[in-house]
Amino acid sequence: FISREYSRRALFNPNSLKIIVAGILVGIASFFLCPFLQSRFLDLGLVAWEASLFSLIATVAIDALVYVLFLLICKEKLVCSFLPKQRKRREENEQSQPQGK
Repeated sequence: FISREYSRRALFNPNSLKIIVAGILVGIASFFLCPFLQSRFLDLGLVAWEASLFSLIATVAIDALVYVLFLLICKEKLVCSFLPKQRKRREENEQSQPQGK
């Protein structure tokens, strides 16, 4: 029973919820973007395999952007640490702390 409680806490926490919601958003974006982009690339006169390849590349790029923006909106530490303001604050904190052996 202890492992069941530990597993439940590990699975149902805010970080897991963020990943699930971000995955759903990426899935929805892919579902609508891929056919739309493929039809647009075909309208531009590309061959079917080229349109499929370019729509796949564009969909992956847009999905990555959706995922990172969602994590940025949720103020995920990993993503926010790359912002210049957060990086400067982190460097100031590191310099102000005494370095011991």
